[in-house]
Amino acid sequence: MLPHAVRDPMLGRPQENLTLRTAVPNIGVMNEELALLLDRTQQLLAITRKLSDDNAALRQQLEQARTAQESMQARMDEARSRVETALARLPIDASAQTTAQG
Repeated sequence: MLPHAVRDPMLGRPQENLTLRTAVPNIGVMNEELALLLDRTQQLLAITRKLSDDNAALRQQLEQARTAQESMQARMDEARSRVETALARLPIDASAQTTAQG
């Protein structure tokens, strides 16, 4: 049996102790790298959330602009129709007719 093995009370056989008994040489560097990775991951997550919020706001603005454009187009079509109706009602002047013909 290994010196750091412990007997499993339920199974009665040796169980390895996975606790690290010696210091890992570069654990400080690894911890710094992990902290840096965590920081950069959090920054990336914050940027992603902001971009998502900005995207949602832009989509809403785009929809409002499309609605306004459709409304304006309908108003322009209505105005054009009124002008054409009014022009059709105007009497044709003989001098205007002569000028129009050439």
